[in-house]
Amino acid sequence: MDGMQNIMTSECATYDLPEVMKLEDCQELHSFLIKQQGTPVALNCTAVTRISGLAAQMIHFAAGEWAGEDVDFSLRDLSPGCITSLTTLGLGGLVANEGAAG
Repeated sequence: MDGMQNIMTSECATYDLPEVMKLEDCQELHSFLIKQQGTPVALNCTAVTRISGLAAQMIHFAAGEWAGEDVDFSLRDLSPGCITSLTTLGLGGLVANEGAAG
């Protein structure tokens, strides 16, 4: 898993995003999200230097799916690079809701 940690706590499943998500990383994130459907999820963005368009689409879609099911979905510890990437891609709403549910 190339150093990424997936941690399941009693309150939510946490996934550590890498510095830059390559296609393989997007596939791993997709698998993680499929397995966690219906349960609270937090994506740790501490290490992120840049979010690709594909990764941003996946995160945006997942946030909407979780919200639609009234299940917590959050981005935590957004790095400056993550904030810049999401804002540039027009997903500033995800930045505004850092650490928030839904």
